[in-house]
Amino acid sequence: MMDWDKLRIFHVVAQAGSFTHAGERLNLSQSAVSRQISTLEQTLGVQLFTRHARGLILTSEGETLHKTVSSVFAQIAATHNKILESHDDAKGELKVACSIGVGSIWLPKRLSVFSEMFPNIRLTLVLTDNDVDFSMREADVAIGYGHFKQPNITSEVLRADVLKLYASEGYLEDYGTPSKVQDLDFHRLIVFGTHKPPPYEGVNFALKIGADTGHVREPYIAINNAYAILQCIQQGLGIGALPNFIAKDYKDLIPVLSENSGTGFDFCLQYPEQLKDSRKVQAFREFIKIEMDKTS
Repeated sequence: MMDWDKLRIFHVVAQAGSFTHAGERLNLSQSAVSRQISTLEQTLGVQLFTRHARGLILTSEGETLHKTVSSVFAQIAATHNKILESHDDAKGELKVACSIGVGSIWLPKRLSVFSEMFPNIRLTLVLTDNDVDFSMREADVAIGYGHFKQPNITSEVLRADVLKLYASEGYLEDYGTPSKVQDLDFHRLIVFGTHKPPPYEGVNFALKIGADTGHVREPYIAINNAYAILQCIQQGLGIGALPNFIAKDYKDLIPVLSENSGTGFDFCLQYPEQLKDSRKVQAFREFIKIEMDKTS
């Protein structure tokens, strides 16, 4: 008989791709996680992972087990929510995951609206630029850039948007306003740091647009946090890119080369299919759609 704890650990390892990262999520040592997986493999009589220097890859047997375990955990999480809601309206805790930029810049300004609409829902916000594991109930619903690559997830596009370049009035007074993209060669550019994957493709388009073939501009500041990029732009440190719908909240931001933009992206609302009838999830869905419509 398989141990549920070992299956839970297996599921987290499969999602994380390494014993070390899984251990961080489970609050266990790397060696403890490795022992649990080895024991599970011995119990089943099959190898679940192929180990190599850069991480772990599921074997075909591991893929089969992962699909089953993910489905079971997702159903358990959905059943848990249904039980909690069986005698209530939109009431209780709702775990919402969102990208760090949206969770620190855009969403907080609108939470008073949510509390007025649904006073009996307690929000727990999980700010992360990584994919959320819904089957382990890391979140009930998520908003962010792009679509999660997980089975049985409902994904709705809230809006299609683009990145635009912005600067402060003070910066433009000191360094001038670029009139064509080639002028960016002579400006201070604030970009998303490359030591961590950006939240969407094309976020650092200012480094290449209008540059000579094969040439990439050197950034003045690189930061892997959208809120910090916003702060640097406002403080007059340079020109940086922000999602259009976020920048609309800040009247002190001045569009630069507004006819140019980065790669378009989808801003999405996502939740497990099993929670499509959840009153709390539908309440948040209603709220976020209203707020997105306001920024159109």
